[in-house]
Amino acid sequence: MNPRLSFLLTFLLVWALKTLAQSDLPGHMEGRVIDLYNHPISYAHIINLNKSFGVVADQSGRFVIPASHGDSLLITHVSHLVRIMPARLTPSPSMMPEEIVLLPKIFELKEFVVRYLPKTREEFRHDFVRLKLPERSVAVDLKLPHINTMVYSGPEGGAGIVIKGPIQAIYDQFSKEARSRRKLESELANEVTRQMVQQKYSPQLVISLTGLNDPDSVRAFMNYCRFSDQTILESNQYDLCVEILKCFDMYQRR
Repeated sequence: MNPRLSFLLTFLLVWALKTLAQSDLPGHMEGRVIDLYNHPISYAHIINLNKSFGVVADQSGRFVIPASHGDSLLITHVSHLVRIMPARLTPSPSMMPEEIVLLPKIFELKEFVVRYLPKTREEFRHDFVRLKLPERSVAVDLKLPHINTMVYSGPEGGAGIVIKGPIQAIYDQFSKEARSRRKLESELANEVTRQMVQQKYSPQLVISLTGLNDPDSVRAFMNYCRFSDQTILESNQYDLCVEILKCFDMYQRR
């Protein structure tokens, strides 16, 4: 073998092994846990899930934790939602710490009525008989067939199936009935998408995040803070909440 070629191959092999070894060396990540308004979150817990090791942030929200490439961090706080994120190593002390935003927990208590405890069995029986329970609507699933489902109405006592021929296929392609059926299917698909969007970006979610109570205020904010259907459907709930709160901050300062 050519000595120059042999030297080049040896150099490339040594360089590759050195690079691979350096990529596996343990490092560290320096971060700062904050809320949406850039306020520090004191004493948050940061756990490296790959190494089963954790640290506690200081009063200013800063922390330093051992980490390697590919590790995942779990960040928790008693008054904020849990967040999982990949570890981003800090290569030099001059770099700014990674800022990690946590969303607040919002607890909504249901209304309840406090009643006195009956003193006797007769009082308990009297109150129980006069107790009025709230009416509950029962959801009925009609299990209707899909719009494309074909139903054969044969003679009484008989059964069968329908096999489409070429004439029927052409009729289904260009007839007014077929066009109406395709339009109905498109409208049904759009309705399903609209319901999914409204369920994910709902007034109840806006109320729980922003504290708005007036329906007109909630409606005005949702008209101001419009997201595309694709953005709402493709975003996870955590990122969607972050975007709503950011938009609400701009809505208040307008």
